[in-house]
Amino acid sequence: MRTRQSPPSGTQAIARAAMLLRTLARHGREGARLLDLCRSTGLTRPTIHRILQGLIEEQLVAQDQASRRYRLGALIFELGLAAQPGTNLIEGYRPFLRSLADASEDTIYLVRRSGSDAVCLDRQEGSFPIRTLTLEIGGRRPLGMGAGGMALLATLDDAEVARILERNARDSAGYDAVAAQDAIASARATGYAVSRGAITDGVDGLGMVVPNPAGLPWLAVSIACISSRMLPSRIEELSRMLRAAIDKLPPI
Repeated sequence: MRTRQSPPSGTQAIARAAMLLRTLARHGREGARLLDLCRSTGLTRPTIHRILQGLIEEQLVAQDQASRRYRLGALIFELGLAAQPGTNLIEGYRPFLRSLADASEDTIYLVRRSGSDAVCLDRQEGSFPIRTLTLEIGGRRPLGMGAGGMALLATLDDAEVARILERNARDSAGYDAVAAQDAIASARATGYAVSRGAITDGVDGLGMVVPNPAGLPWLAVSIACISSRMLPSRIEELSRMLRAAIDKLPPI
């Protein structure tokens, strides 16, 4: 049996490295301090520092010499270019997302589930854009923060939802698991999720999953706009527009 002093197994080392990469992705272009990574992952400072040095050597992570913050490295981008199936999917969906942005005049997001997170695959802005964009392409948010991620979370069974809520509440500052549970119940009843200022004050969203004939949905499309444009009278209109757009999407 391995003692506490023994080096981690290859599988555990890979899992820890992947956890750090996901955490850095959540912090986006601003990057993360070593303290931020300790708080989010629960790993010790020496362990994180050791893993980061290996990732930096492989160009999977970079460190800003001025701020000392860590960010995803160039090799992440290069590897992403080789993910041809994802590229084809985005290109196939983009005309429909663009049409929805034009019709709604709001900002449209395409997100994909990745474990306990939702990752932004594409974004299309309408003629009434949000001044402060809440999610960049490639950005990650915990499932349950944002309308698209909430819609995806609502499709899971209660045990899986509870596990994800517990994990994200532990790892993500400002994560409101109680509010997420209420939003999940509403999404299951209506068929769409509504987010009220969960990421940025004054910005609301409405999200809906893309049906997956092979199993659980793993994609969602959402409409984001300033709160004054997400009035109850407009939610039904936006939900109809969103459903119509999703019905036109090419098969997954």
